[in-house]
Amino acid sequence: RVLDTIPYEVMTSVSGRVKRIYSKE
Repeated sequence: RVLDTIPYEVMTSVSGRVKRIYSKE
């Protein structure tokens, strides 16, 4: 299902960005 795959990829992208932001601080 594409609907099940899209949210998973979005969550991974958001997690990666959040980790980078916290790492800089």
